[in-house]
Parts: sequence; structure tokens; C-alpha cells
Amino acid sequence: MKYNQIRCFIRRGVELKVVPWNYNYLTESEDSFDGLFISNGPGDPTVMSETISHLRLDLQKMSRPKPIFGICLGHQLLALAAGASTSKMKYGNRGQNIPCTDSITGRCYITSQNHGFQVNADSLPSGWTELYKNANDESNEGIYHTSLPYFSVQFHPESTPGPRDTEFLFDVFIDKIEETLRTGELTPISTIRKPSLSNGVVANEPTKKPSGGTPRKVMILGSGKLVNLTTLDLKLSKPLKRKEYTPSSSIPTLQRLRLRRDSLIKCISSPSLQILYVGSFDMNIRTGFT
Repeated sequence: MKYNQIRCFIRRGVELKVVPWNYNYLTESEDSFDGLFISNGPGDPTVMSETISHLRLDLQKMSRPKPIFGICLGHQLLALAAGASTSKMKYGNRGQNIPCTDSITGRCYITSQNHGFQVNADSLPSGWTELYKNANDESNEGIYHTSLPYFSVQFHPESTPGPRDTEFLFDVFIDKIEETLRTGELTPISTIRKPSLSNGVVANEPTKKPSGGTPRKVMILGSGKLVNLTTLDLKLSKPLKRKEYTPSSSIPTLQRLRLRRDSLIKCISSPSLQILYVGSFDMNIRTGFT
């Protein structure tokens, strides 16, 4: 789970509820959240059988469908729950300048990625279709349901310091929740007007808080804990010095994490929207976290 995913929601006036990766959110009351977000995470998605089972039951339970948005591992978990398959890539996609093509608008975006598994697009069941495709190796980069408000992407729209070309997908998700609450109808992401899906880089200024018939709560499903980010950080395109991760330097980093975590929790309690975020806050993290 990335802190900037939380920031992207909080800046848009959304209240989050963060819960563990294996939390059974199906036990929540129907009005306890307005949407579900599935966060990123490391490793093989097929080992997360509990999360996949909960998602599968949710997709099959038509009595209370809510908009769903997944990123990275969350994308793979949603695909597996829908009935698709995943596979390990030979090298994976890791970098900050990977082009992905939108199947709805035909526009190509530059994205940030760091993953070694992929969704097999040819295994998508009826009712699901490809949303994004990698312009380099043509691997799958996103899926969406053709009649319900479910979608996910393999890349990181919340990437910081960037690129931020696709951060608008958070707005697409929130817009879909607002539409569902306002009309009571469930429509796919493909029905959102194309200009909304073709926005450029999102401005630094926070989006105005919604009012009226707006989503109050969105559940965010996480991906499992990260106990050491060193190996992940060292795979970034910009090399990091090993000395930055010595025990002596990790202490102030951990203190800063606690302060940031406390401030985030305070922010989460105040906005008008509410998201249940099944994530992986774990203070065993010993390295830098952005």
C-alpha cells in the first residue's frame, strides 16, 4: 500500500477506512462504504486466496454491488476474482516511462510500474474487457466490466514524483460512485464521457470537495504487509545508495513514518466521504516510504 494513494483520495474529500488485506469486508453493513479500492502490493497474486475469495463472492453478490477500483496487485486480484488468470513475466515491467494505450479513447499515457506478474487478457471471462495495453510488449495494463462499475489498472496512477498522467483515474472512480449514489443505477466505466477519461496531468491543487448526493464512504482493499522495502526501492530507475538504509538512518525515518501515519489518521476522520481501505499499515517497515 502506498501513502500517496491515501493522499489522492483525501485531497478529493474522501474518508478512508483502512483494513488488513485479508479482512472480510462482506460482513460490513450495506451502507458502511460507498466503493471499494484494492491497493497495490508485492508478489504472486494467486497466493492471496482469502482476498480473491472475498472479491469473488462480492462480484457474484448482486444485492449490493458498489464501484470497484484496483491498482497493480489490486488489478491482478480483481482479474482473478472475475475468473481470469495471471502469469509470471520473464523480466517484468519496471520503470517510470512505460507507455500504455487506453482502449476506450485510443490515447497513450506514460506510466510508472514495478511488477513481475501480469493478467492474461485472453483469459478474461464474458463481461470483462481490456482497458489498457502496454505499448511496448502488449501485455495487459487494465480491465473493466462492460456493464458494471468495476475497473483496475496494472500501473500506478498515484506515482510520485510522477508521471501523473493517469491520476485522473481517481476522479473517474469517485465520479462513478457519485453517479451510482445519485441515480441508483450501475453503469460501466465505458459510459463516462471521453473527455473525463482523457484528462491530462492532474493539477497540484486539491479537487474541490463534493457536496450533495456524494459518496460518503469507499472501501479500499489492500494487498498484504511489506516488512522491508529495500529491495523494491533498489529496483527503481534511480539508484539508491545502500548507506541510506543503515540501522542508524532508519530510526528517524521510522519516526517520520509514525508522524505521517498519525497525521493521515487525523485527516481520514474529517472529510465528507468515507472509504474503507483494506491495506497494510505495518510499522515493521524499516526503510524509506514515499
